[in-house]
Amino acid sequence: MAERHKKKDESGQTSEEEWRRHEERQKTLKRGIEKTSVFLERMEKKAGRNGKEIKSNVTDNESAMIHTSKGYIQGCIGMAVSDAKSQVVVSAEER
Repeated sequence: MAERHKKKDESGQTSEEEWRRHEERQKTLKRGIEKTSVFLERMEKKAGRNGKEIKSNVTDNESAMIHTSKGYIQGCIGMAVSDAKSQVVVSAEER
């Protein structure tokens, strides 16, 4: 298979379908690069407890790696308070 691809690359022959897939892939990659670039321009670095920079998540920058009894999970730490009678949330906070 590798030999076949090498010969095809050397001949310079590509089908229209291959060319279309290549162009679509390039568009997808450019959108991802633009999204990441905008994120990096707008967001400030976050420091962890030890003062070192922590990883950020482009999709949800408020989420973080949280240590649980079962290991680490990606999530948010939050707290909600509800009243006892009707179970309506009266206060919520995310950290």
